[in-house]
Amino acid sequence: MSSLSFNVSYNSITKKVTVPRSNTVQQLIAVSLDKFSINSGKYGGQLYHNNKLLESSLSLRLANLINNSKLTLKTTNLAASAQQINVKLMISSDSEGTKQIINKVDSNATLLELLQQFETSENIQLLTKPSQLGILSVTYPSDSYSSTRLGSLVGNVSNVVIRFNYTMGVDTAKLKQQEQQESVKLQLKQQQERIARQREEERAKAQKELELQKQQEQDQALKEEEEEEETPEPTESIIETKEKPSIPSSTINADSILEKESYQFQTPQIEETPLLFVPGNSNSALYENPDEDYEMTVSQAKTYQQLIQNSGKKRKAKQINKPVRLLIRVKFPDRSILQINFVNDVDTIKLGHLVKKIDGLLKPEYINHYNIKAGYPPQTIPLNFENNNTFLVDIPDFQSERIVLIWELSDGAPSKNGPFLNEQLIEDVKTSTDLPEVVLESHRGELPDDAHTKTRTSGQGSEAKSESKGKLVPKWLKFK
Repeated sequence: MSSLSFNVSYNSITKKVTVPRSNTVQQLIAVSLDKFSINSGKYGGQLYHNNKLLESSLSLRLANLINNSKLTLKTTNLAASAQQINVKLMISSDSEGTKQIINKVDSNATLLELLQQFETSENIQLLTKPSQLGILSVTYPSDSYSSTRLGSLVGNVSNVVIRFNYTMGVDTAKLKQQEQQESVKLQLKQQQERIARQREEERAKAQKELELQKQQEQDQALKEEEEEEETPEPTESIIETKEKPSIPSSTINADSILEKESYQFQTPQIEETPLLFVPGNSNSALYENPDEDYEMTVSQAKTYQQLIQNSGKKRKAKQINKPVRLLIRVKFPDRSILQINFVNDVDTIKLGHLVKKIDGLLKPEYINHYNIKAGYPPQTIPLNFENNNTFLVDIPDFQSERIVLIWELSDGAPSKNGPFLNEQLIEDVKTSTDLPEVVLESHRGELPDDAHTKTRTSGQGSEAKSESKGKLVPKWLKFK
């Protein structure tokens, strides 16, 4: 509210007076005198609130008055109530700066008489050109000096500060404005030249780096060609094979041919409903590789040698495509894991949506008291207004389908022990032993072979197993 209204009473007549909130009590008195048609040149005024006199120089902001307050106006004869006022005149000029002069002036004196008194006492010239006086945040031009009395402006005060300065003429103001415009244009031109120069330097630097990179690629390709010409082709005689004696099929019982049914791992269905994994009390069993996983055949050795040769060749950079879905895991200090999936319309999901989902599952005391880290080494993701409006697929740490985030408490958090999540708000809560990778690891020995199918007939058992074993690649040999 930029203005205040008061109910001012004078001689049993009440009128509403509205003034800006920035005015002083004396300015409110002047408006009230004019409202009641009282000659402010002969009579002064005083305002009372709850029978208490209001200081005339006090700002309305500091007068402890509210809107529609009831005030009482009382008039005084200026000639009878004249008094001496200590006036501090602050003279501002471009050549001499600011100068302060203090004199006692009669409250009935006009502003013109006030300046003339200062001219006489200090032997200075003030009225040589257009000027203005600033009294209680109000400016009075020089053409109003002779008709305005000091007492009607400041009221019943003993001290007042008046600011005096010369007003610029039209030509001077126009010249100063032109100088400012020229200065702005010059600064803008210099800034544009600096930006153009920086762009040219960056362009030249990028061109130089590109030429250097092309030269390095050519040198690397030439070096690889020379190495391939000098390296002899591997022969099969280098690799020695060890054949095992075949076991007659007649010695094999039917019970030994029938093998255990392979474990069929079912990939869990991906849903957008949050899933929580809490730490379990039992430790998962470790899987030990059987001896068969460490046997290598001739074909496996050739494949392995070919992999080593191909690993030295330069490959084309893979084009990174934006993920079509996001499977996000948030790890908490108490070893709890929160699974949040975004399956549909991933390109419209923003970081703020993810933060909102996490906040909705946290206990109230931990909201706005945590940080989220991603990547390796882990770096804090800023959770500010600008970053929250960024799409997840546009953030470098969210360029893959599966993402792991680390949730940490920030400084000033109420507690660091946990639990941090409200399990009552999560429909599906499991233990850490139900994690898909833990379930798969616990049944690792029961998984089917990828390179062959086991034979169950008694007549072909030994022969089929021998043939398939020659083509088998061990589980520890991973292809890239």
